[in-house]
Amino acid sequence: MRSIFSRIFLSFWLAMALIAASAVGVTVAVAWARAEALEAFDPGALLRGASRAWRAGGDAGLRQWLAREARRDGNIMVFVLDAQGRDMLGRAVSLRLRPDQAAADSPPAPPTTPGFMRRRSHVLLFSPLPGGRWRLVAGWSGATAFDVLGSYDVWVAMGLLALGVSGAMAWWLARQISHPVVALQASARRLAEGDLGARPEDWLMARRDELGSLAAEFTTMAQKLQQQLVSKDELLRDISHELRSPLTRLRVAAALARQNAGDLETHLARVERDIDRLDRIIGDTLRFSAMNTPGRQLDRQLVDLAELLGEAVDDARIEAEQRRIALHLTAPDGIAMPCDPDLLRRAFDNVLRNAIRHSGEGEAIAITLETGPDRICIAMADRGEGVPEEALERIFEAFYRVDKARGAQSGGAGLGLAITARIAALHGGTVAADNRPGGGLIIRFVFPK
Repeated sequence: MRSIFSRIFLSFWLAMALIAASAVGVTVAVAWARAEALEAFDPGALLRGASRAWRAGGDAGLRQWLAREARRDGNIMVFVLDAQGRDMLGRAVSLRLRPDQAAADSPPAPPTTPGFMRRRSHVLLFSPLPGGRWRLVAGWSGATAFDVLGSYDVWVAMGLLALGVSGAMAWWLARQISHPVVALQASARRLAEGDLGARPEDWLMARRDELGSLAAEFTTMAQKLQQQLVSKDELLRDISHELRSPLTRLRVAAALARQNAGDLETHLARVERDIDRLDRIIGDTLRFSAMNTPGRQLDRQLVDLAELLGEAVDDARIEAEQRRIALHLTAPDGIAMPCDPDLLRRAFDNVLRNAIRHSGEGEAIAITLETGPDRICIAMADRGEGVPEEALERIFEAFYRVDKARGAQSGGAGLGLAITARIAALHGGTVAADNRPGGGLIIRFVFPK
């Protein structure tokens, strides 16, 4: 995966390398050009040319020759000076090119061919011209080939190269980081404004770095947020429906009691049943809400699961025997797990009572406990009508019912399995449902060992 760290590191490293290479290249190129100019410099030919120009045209001819020489080579500077050191063309003359009178009266040193790094004088030629009025001076601005680094034009070129390379790399790096962040910011703003379908764009999801991972996490978060808000709306509608049904029956029972006071016991029994149902719905709703509270702590104890399952089976056996349903428990001793025993027993009880409710008379429910190298599995299998494949995951949602039309006589409020799934999650486990071959439903709890 190409990370943001590696991109930043490589970008700065490459920028510094390009700047250094460019600086060295410019320096070597200019220095080499100046060195070649020095190697090719012929003072004798320059002196002969100046002498011929003065003899042919006097001062005017010499001035024309000097103007041509001044334009010819920027590395070698040629001046014609008078006794006071003023140039014939009125140009400023460096003090380095103004030797003392002793040096002026002495004959020029014979030209040599110096090495690339050998020190040399700034004055390459100093010789009087015919007539004695003018002196021909030729020189250059550096004493060695690498003195070119002190040249103003070289520093300007190196600075421009450094700015250009670093600016281009910085723009590319800033674009790589800021553009995805701005896109994520826009998606977050849309989500905050209520657009639950706001998602990062495909090109951002396709990135294989930290920003791509952030976009994927943002998408997961948005999806879960959307699901939670939709579930919240459904939950409110379902709670309203579940509470309205017994309230309606209570209202009907009260009206019938007024009309037929002689049958008061029957009406009071109906009222009590609906009050009990309201109490169960409200209690289950409060428990489900409490178990979804972030940071909930469990009262964990090391519990023998065979013993805990046995207690749940014994509690459900009375209800099962009324319908002639057999409960078969297969659970080896010695399998212990740190858990909240009250909550875990409630989860087992919810599944068992749900299996009894949907099993036919004379059927059997099998409860098995198995252990593996890294997990503990508890399965509860019935021979009821089963569940459509598309509903196997949704039966653990709050208030979800496979049969939307069934009433209180055929089932509870739809919170039992939702509470069960939450209890399993609080213990670090999962719960899932599958249809059994031959009919029926099997629900499996899986906990880490």
